[in-house]
Amino acid sequence: MKNILFFTEIYKDLGSGNLVRSLHLLNFLKKKSPHFKLFLSIDDSGLIKETNLLDNKVDVISLNELKNFFFDCVIYDSSNPNIENINFLNNISKKIVALDFFNYEIQINSIINLYCHNSDNLNKFKGNLYSGLNYAIISEKIIKSKIKKNNFKNRILVSFGGEDPKNNTLKVLDYLNKINEKSLSVRVLVGELNKNKKEILKYNKLFKVTGHTNKIHEIYKKTDVIICGGGTTLLEALFLNIPAIVLPQNKFEEKFVLHISKNTNIFKLSNLKNISKIFEKMKKNSHKSVDGMGKKRISKIILS
Repeated sequence: MKNILFFTEIYKDLGSGNLVRSLHLLNFLKKKSPHFKLFLSIDDSGLIKETNLLDNKVDVISLNELKNFFFDCVIYDSSNPNIENINFLNNISKKIVALDFFNYEIQINSIINLYCHNSDNLNKFKGNLYSGLNYAIISEKIIKSKIKKNNFKNRILVSFGGEDPKNNTLKVLDYLNKINEKSLSVRVLVGELNKNKKEILKYNKLFKVTGHTNKIHEIYKKTDVIICGGGTTLLEALFLNIPAIVLPQNKFEEKFVLHISKNTNIFKLSNLKNISKIFEKMKKNSHKSVDGMGKKRISKIILS
């Protein structure tokens, strides 16, 4: 039996995207390779207790316990790579596969990036490098939802993940209130770690504000435009071919969104003043830029 470790994080100001992505991949591998033993280790400073992201079916190992194990592969998913952690993981594993990893001077076996930031240093990396939207990780619920957009009803979803460190949710709601576009029907998802939740809830009389949900695929069926950051929600919008208005939440998202915006249905917030133009473009460009096969491609790399 092979042992595989998912090493990820959830920190304030970094959000929960890395953990959510790792869980999607872990659950996919669990179904496809039931003879493997899968573990999860989270660098979180206790923040995981504030979320409902984990269930009892996941074997979670503390950082201190890792030294008692040896793994055939470690999947490293961190927005803030720690060289000490990586050196430690190298010592307790045969190989490391890192997701969205941009320090090419650190030598590990494989890197899988949606977009290669810091590309000037690519020549310093000696391992295997994979890049592109083909490696986007989409949850099985979203993949199986089979949403088809035949008509548009001006239904807007505002969602900036678990934490929203730049307070973009409130900024968007202030903007929507200011333009006072009566034709828009707005739904707002507020993450469990959002520190501005009370301020956002004040808009509940104008917009439908709700908390974390496990039925996001049902909400997407009633969504015509998504306003989001440049992470998980954007990738889901690209898979479902729902137009997205994107407010990046860090420098990596800024570069990523700029890179893909030419060939995808990404718009600016000001487009909401004339939303019909968004739908006109959508009818002309129905091409899906994310195919939902990312987990399968990554699994092949992990198991090779």
